[in-house]
Amino acid sequence: MTFLRGGFLPLIRPVPAGLRKKSVQDASRRPPYVRFGPDCGPDPGHLERPPDFAGGTSFSKIFKQWKKGWNMVVESLSTLTYIEKLKDDLMVCRLVPENKEIPEYKAGQYIIIGMPNPNENNRMVRRAYSIASHPENKDYFELYIRWVRKPLPGRLTTQLFNSKVGTSLKWMTPRGDDLLINETLHNGEKDERRIVCLGGGTGLAPFVSFAQHLHEVGDKREIIVLHGASYTDELGYRRLFEDLERESEDVGKDKWNFTYRASISRPTENRDWRGQVGRVESFLKPNSNGVSALEELVGEKITKDNTIFYICGWQGTIDGAMNYLEPKGFVTSRKKRDDGSFEVKFESYG
Repeated sequence: MTFLRGGFLPLIRPVPAGLRKKSVQDASRRPPYVRFGPDCGPDPGHLERPPDFAGGTSFSKIFKQWKKGWNMVVESLSTLTYIEKLKDDLMVCRLVPENKEIPEYKAGQYIIIGMPNPNENNRMVRRAYSIASHPENKDYFELYIRWVRKPLPGRLTTQLFNSKVGTSLKWMTPRGDDLLINETLHNGEKDERRIVCLGGGTGLAPFVSFAQHLHEVGDKREIIVLHGASYTDELGYRRLFEDLERESEDVGKDKWNFTYRASISRPTENRDWRGQVGRVESFLKPNSNGVSALEELVGEKITKDNTIFYICGWQGTIDGAMNYLEPKGFVTSRKKRDDGSFEVKFESYG
């Protein structure tokens, strides 16, 4: 069995009753598992069960989908072709499929990768990570990953951070719909609301894909990417986003309307930082005049009619953001109103 997003997706048929006892005794006979570690970022390798994703797909739903034919999931080989260590525990890496072909996928989706773990008799360990590259890029998949080292080293990220260019990895076709860019409203009209992306840590990854994709297709909506990190050297993709914002200023916001801002949660250790301070959701916190930093940035009140939010990060990031958004009447896509409307899409990894 392989489990995904709070449920289980069997890849092989159940073990016959007569073999169950032997399978328990012989770990090598157990079916392989994909633990849905944070697809937006760090891999909580110490967990011995799948993290509980808020609003995740239920077991019954996954099982019904499997019965319809979802058991035909195929793993393919890929090669690690690029590694950039931003810090000892933070990196950008690229994978190229063995056949050199990047399949069709959508911005906001994730990919499952796997490597044998030598500390577990080379048992295959699989994790899911958001894709940072955009669908128009047909050269490689790019991932933005943190190495989890506490309380125990991540079982896959440890392998990745000790890998070299040329290392082989298994991968599965991109999937996921929690963070797909909304194109139409519940009534069928085109969705022209402002897009605000909140990424905590490596939860920024899907929004790297968002920004590049929306730029490539010439989207005219206002796009704001807000990133939260502990330190300034953890602001991955900062140069890319600043370049996209500079282009917006050069060509005019009627052609490309993009803004990037970051927040640092440990300012005393980043004394040269002059930007927003606090976790990424602090952009939504009203000041003494009742106006948030985000509203000061856009020059108007943020409402459920003019803005849609996309959030990716630890569950605390999701909860923190919703503490500010729910009083304004915002609801998530997982708790849609009776008419199908919503203003928040999110992906949580723990």
